[in-house]
Amino acid sequence: MEEEMFKTLTSFIVRSRKIYPNINSERLLSDVSYSAEVFAVIDAQGDEELVMCALKLRGYLGRLNAATVAEKEETKPAAPEKSKYTFGARG
Repeated sequence: MEEEMFKTLTSFIVRSRKIYPNINSERLLSDVSYSAEVFAVIDAQGDEELVMCALKLRGYLGRLNAATVAEKEETKPAAPEKSKYTFGARG
């Protein structure tokens, strides 16, 4: 792992102690569902610096794209139904 990622991870864990006091760094790096839970709690708080740190960490872990794709799929509007006939009787 890169030194920059370690700095980001350390910063994230220290800053998030007030919100999520017992973050397991090993589990955060290896368990996708645990990290998604932690990131969801952190994102809900709205602390700009902490959210930016979380986004950097997600990028290092390769989980940033998966999260944005999942959010886009959830918010995708339903396709309108096509009517049976497109034109009238003389169309």
